[in-house]
Amino acid sequence: MMKKIVSLLLAVLMLAGLATVAFAASADFGPGRDPWIERVVDNADLLTASEEQQLSDKISRVMNEYNFDIVVLTENSIGGYSPAEYSQRYYANNDYGCGENYDGVLFLVSMADRDYYLLTDGLGTDILSKRDVSNIGGTVASYLTAGRYYDAYSKLIDMVEEELYQNKLHPVNKRFLKEGQGMVWFIITVIGVVIALIAVSVMKKNMKTHAIALEANDYIRQGSLRMNNTEETFLYSNVSKTPRVQASSGSGRSDGGFSSGGHHFGGGGGKF
Repeated sequence: MMKKIVSLLLAVLMLAGLATVAFAASADFGPGRDPWIERVVDNADLLTASEEQQLSDKISRVMNEYNFDIVVLTENSIGGYSPAEYSQRYYANNDYGCGENYDGVLFLVSMADRDYYLLTDGLGTDILSKRDVSNIGGTVASYLTAGRYYDAYSKLIDMVEEELYQNKLHPVNKRFLKEGQGMVWFIITVIGVVIALIAVSVMKKNMKTHAIALEANDYIRQGSLRMNNTEETFLYSNVSKTPRVQASSGSGRSDGGFSSGGHHFGGGGGKF
């Protein structure tokens, strides 16, 4: 019996581990959006096929770990649009972004006027301040100026991931606990029941009582307890009151950007 209970406990623990892996396995996209659409769109042919694949793999890892989208876009020309307008249209028209708020960033490079633009949306706009956008854009632009395009985009992904990590957006803190808490609590409950069964089984096995006592007096040695005088005396009472805390409302802060069609765009750019 004991071996069966231990085996059951181990099986439950294995299921808990599998559930953890399953919830952290992929990014959460909104309904109707294609998670397989390209994230490295090199229309200006600045990258080799191998470099595109390496960047795509790197972006996929970050997306799956942080539930946050990263898009790299290069164009020979963006027509009469400003870099901000072109980036917003491209991001929205292709349904980029994770979750209901389209969380993510898009980095645009236009070779005609040597423009770059870092677009933020949703959570990206909330966590990346104007200073962060300027710092990331300036660092990446230095690689672009030198013609090191792969290094530029690789650095971009690293810096965005660092911001996600600094803001504690790892799935353990953000997505896994939110989406998997129901399954986790179920597994924890099952584990608790199994452990309780094991404890009761062990206690029952170690009990030395040969007969069940029917009355409390059976546990008292005859003549060992004498009460000559009994009385009850009320000493004092103490009542403390604590004022009820009133709920207060607050508002979040966003460093720039504006809302449009469910999007919350921000960002900034320059020349390289």
